[in-house]
Amino acid sequence: MKLLLFILLLGARFSFAQEVSSLPCYSQFQKLLQDWKVEGEWRKEFQGGLTKAMFVSATTTFGEWALVRSIEGGAVIARASQQGRLEVAFKTDKCIKEVKPYTHEKIAPSFVSDREIQKFITANSQGAIYVWSPRMGLSVNGIKEIQAAAKAMKLPVLILLDKEVNDKELASLKKNHKADVLKRVDSFEFKMRNISMHFPALIVFKNGKILSGVKYGYEKAEAYQLDLRNMLR
Repeated sequence: MKLLLFILLLGARFSFAQEVSSLPCYSQFQKLLQDWKVEGEWRKEFQGGLTKAMFVSATTTFGEWALVRSIEGGAVIARASQQGRLEVAFKTDKCIKEVKPYTHEKIAPSFVSDREIQKFITANSQGAIYVWSPRMGLSVNGIKEIQAAAKAMKLPVLILLDKEVNDKELASLKKNHKADVLKRVDSFEFKMRNISMHFPALIVFKNGKILSGVKYGYEKAEAYQLDLRNMLR
């Protein structure tokens, strides 16, 4: 079953890469993708139903992603991060280039941003990040389980709180939880990895890089240890 899933995922990535390379003006924007150090594991994201789509891929820089989509008579690519994005459009059969920068709103200082997450990843050779929400009871119970699993493996773990938790909820949580598990996170990297699709969400990193795959759902400490070992391979 796992082998079949791997083959299907590999086929999908290859198919998406082919779709990107077949977009108009690909020979013109391919060099930019190389300069941005795009990893090339493309994923297809639909916008506004199934009529519009874009392709996304991580770069080798934490928090920076490449976005590619077709437009009438050409294609648009962008390098996006928490700070903003640089859009480059290639239009008409001559692939004339147009560049537009956009700035994103600053993250509130009370939230953990991509910058703080990157510092944690840089400071440790490998580790785990666990994101939870009080609105999903099992993710609350999972905090002590992932902490026990990480302790048994001598693995650093960063516990982060869903960004949608409001100030009133946070004040209530402070009555029963320590401050180190109540850091609300607002991360572009997590958004691109669909971390908030379900809680709890567990990801791992190694040698300064987030590894592919998100583990969703509650487990006991022993099962989390198995997950962590498999994810860090």
